[in-house]
Amino acid sequence: MLRVHLNKPPIIVAAEMEGFAIFERSYDLNIIGARNPLPRPNEFDDLLHVVHKHNDRWLEHIFPCTLDAGAHWLENPMRRGGTAALMHPHQYRSAFTFGSHRGEYPCLVQAKKIPVWRDNNRNDEIDEFNEGEAIAIQIHRASSGERSALVNRWSAGCVVLQSEFGTFMELCRKQKVNRRGDKFSLTVLEGRYL
Repeated sequence: MLRVHLNKPPIIVAAEMEGFAIFERSYDLNIIGARNPLPRPNEFDDLLHVVHKHNDRWLEHIFPCTLDAGAHWLENPMRRGGTAALMHPHQYRSAFTFGSHRGEYPCLVQAKKIPVWRDNNRNDEIDEFNEGEAIAIQIHRASSGERSALVNRWSAGCVVLQSEFGTFMELCRKQKVNRRGDKFSLTVLEGRYL
């Protein structure tokens, strides 16, 4: 979904109210994850907002996603400390760059260690908040062939787009082409900002 605004979109205003940096140059992307305040386990119930300026307008691309691990990885953590969950409210400055998901397709990968919560109680909800670090969080897609209904194994703590991943990556490439750099910040908020 694309929205065009004359003034700052609500998601940008919310991030500013938290004291987070906002990028206002053309194609300098603000990537903001909005976690559903009433999460439904194993569903794509969050939104990823990619907002940037273009010709004195704010362009806001909105993608359905998950900011939470799927039920499989919450019940079967890969690490002894538990499954990773991105913190909110939090801004991960210059934390992502271009890479590949398992060597299969381009995505955004971590450029440095980031703080996360870790949930280790092995149920299907993120409800335990032990602090830790992560080195393998990515922003990638779910299925390439169809729109996935459930998160399941698609996310072990990554941001996973349910659909339109090609559009997301094209926006990221435009940031680089427009000489705004190849590092991306991710801001995570809780709430709905439509």
